Amino acid sequence: MVTLIATFVEQPYNTFYSHHPLAIYMTREICDDTLEGMYDYYYNGSLEYIAEQRPDNEVQTFRLECQKYTISPKYGFVPLEHKYTRTEDI
Repeated sequence: MVTLIATFVEQPYNTFYSHHPLAIYMTREICDDTLEGMYDYYYNGSLEYIAEQRPDNEVQTFRLECQKYTISPKYGFVPLEHKYTRTEDI
């Protein structure tokens, strides 16, 4: 999935992950190719999303990348490439 990964000045040690609900691809290669070809679309959409979701926060770091996900009964889509501190988080 195309994933937005950001940190904010107000909480620099918390990484914010979000995925585009329609950007689901069967392989990493297809996702990477799509992200490369539509980078401006995803970038601008991500900035709008951040402004809506975190209007009082200043972006410290921001990147878009393709990541693998699993589906958790408790949390829905969960990125597999995130470094979890507890296995029950998944």
